[in-house]
Amino acid sequence: MGENILNSILNFDENGYIVLPRKLAELIIKQLPFRNAGTLYLYMLIHANFGDGKTHQGIKLIRGSIYLTPCDIIKLTGWSRSTMNYRIKILESNHLIERCTEISKNLFWLPHYEEHCGKSVRLQEQKTKRDIELGSETEKKFQEFFKYYSFMLEVQPAEQEKARREWRKLSLEEREEAIRNVQLYKDTIRKKEHTKLACNYLKDKSFKF
Repeated sequence: MGENILNSILNFDENGYIVLPRKLAELIIKQLPFRNAGTLYLYMLIHANFGDGKTHQGIKLIRGSIYLTPCDIIKLTGWSRSTMNYRIKILESNHLIERCTEISKNLFWLPHYEEHCGKSVRLQEQKTKRDIELGSETEKKFQEFFKYYSFMLEVQPAEQEKARREWRKLSLEEREEAIRNVQLYKDTIRKKEHTKLACNYLKDKSFKF
């Protein structure tokens, strides 16, 4: 069962969708024993922050992130520390979670939060097999933005991975805004040497006008 849960999560593009109220999803997850990495991911998905905010410790939270200490996870799952570390590594190796170590080693970010929450449901449902092979909707939109930004701003396409990480932190609305307002940002630049790399344009939210 554990492998089936993880495979279903990893192949979400191919399996279709059903939309559930958050409270109902929470009740369903509570009935599942924590026997595998997939169940932990489902818990993280349901309880991840759906807006910007802060923890009680004052740690900044972004959409799609969750703050969990090792003690929190062990208490929640009943796993040993070694089992916990092993299963977290499974999620990390499958790119389902990333640690935001620059903020806190206990802060996890879910790169596929938007897709797994159904924010791209209609687009994903309409995708052909060829579309799936080309990659996720998030990645395709990022490539569209990155190429367009580099062309419009006449800058070398540098630090692509950093830009990708910043892109994944944005809401769907902000991603559209980032593409739409490249020209507006360009118009504010007085000297070409002051042009930001794409990663900094996204990180600083320079597309906000």
